[in-house]
Amino acid sequence: MIFYAILQFVLLSQSPVITEITTNPLHEASGEFVEIYNPSSEPICLEGYSITDGDALDELLLWNEAAYGPFPHPGMLLGTDTLPAESFALIFELDYLDHPVYNIPSGTLILTTGDHSICNGFAASSDPLTLFNQGGTTNSNAVSTYGTPVPSDAWQNRDDDGLDDIPFDPGEGFTVERFPWYSPDQEGYWITGPEGGSPGSHAEAPPDTLNISCDSVWTVPSEPSPGELFQLSASFTCWGNTSPSSGTLVLFLDSQGDSVASPDEILAEFSAELLQPGFTETFNASISLEQGWFLPSAVSIVPEDEYPEDDFASCPTAVGGGINPVITEVMCNPLDEDTGEFIEVFYPGPGVFPVIGCSFTDGDALDYICEWYEALLSDPDANQFSSVSGSMVSFL
Repeated sequence: MIFYAILQFVLLSQSPVITEITTNPLHEASGEFVEIYNPSSEPICLEGYSITDGDALDELLLWNEAAYGPFPHPGMLLGTDTLPAESFALIFELDYLDHPVYNIPSGTLILTTGDHSICNGFAASSDPLTLFNQGGTTNSNAVSTYGTPVPSDAWQNRDDDGLDDIPFDPGEGFTVERFPWYSPDQEGYWITGPEGGSPGSHAEAPPDTLNISCDSVWTVPSEPSPGELFQLSASFTCWGNTSPSSGTLVLFLDSQGDSVASPDEILAEFSAELLQPGFTETFNASISLEQGWFLPSAVSIVPEDEYPEDDFASCPTAVGGGINPVITEVMCNPLDEDTGEFIEVFYPGPGVFPVIGCSFTDGDALDYICEWYEALLSDPDANQFSSVSGSMVSFL
């Protein structure tokens, strides 16, 4: 058997995020909504996207005033399903026309399910949500979730997994909001919003919280030449209501792909006390590198930080176009036909190659490379990885 494999190097773009849900709305008959945020720097067309609560599946539709009637708030984005960069969309049922109870910022995209309920109407005590892209409704098409639904390929089975205490019912007239918006769908990152929620805007920080997030890392130019001095930049935001009393913001070259700033990797350090509540600051360092793939990174090291999940960010960078890894071994006829196939890839260096987001094809199917999660897969000896640094990686 001859096996042809092509390794494609594709970095995944940012997807829309479910950021607010009202399951117990101000007006019970018509006030339910779902808020979606576009975190990317480019517009996202939501045509063909769908949403489910595990009981019903609804396609997201643009608000057509000729078909549904005039939307009762001025300044909304209507008649389109394209969500502008760094903007919000709200999904309403058609009954909202009878009871327009919310304050919505101008420029918010309005979508609907085209009927008189979102899914089959939210059960305030138990309904998680899954947002699917236009590719279908399998687990691989899920771009954002609320309430940790079961990761099933059948949307009818995507009910609450029962493994956490994410709030489904924050109380009459209150919403559940993801804070910060880029947080994972996990307990502790969903908070109760104000009465009536904050549809069309980010959640406000809870009182007496401190979170220093590393929002993004980038280089200027984006693809430096070998030996050229270029700038590494990182932006950090101080969420909450107070500045840190100690801590360090570190810019470094992650040579091991382990998200840890070793002493010999550090390019620059800054005091976290420079950050002020509600503000974002940018910090810079300069470096030159030889041809290859590298991982310029930044991390906030703040002992008081209550949300460590957002402390790190990185920017895979190809210096001089980078150096591609090589397929070095293929097992296509293993002893165990069901589970023994693998592909081995070698990156000769220098630096770190960003393998997550790349894909393989044999001409019949296309598979994207993702991390190995022991909670979902059964091999206890497999390692999680997100990059390759001068070493072999096998794909099972």
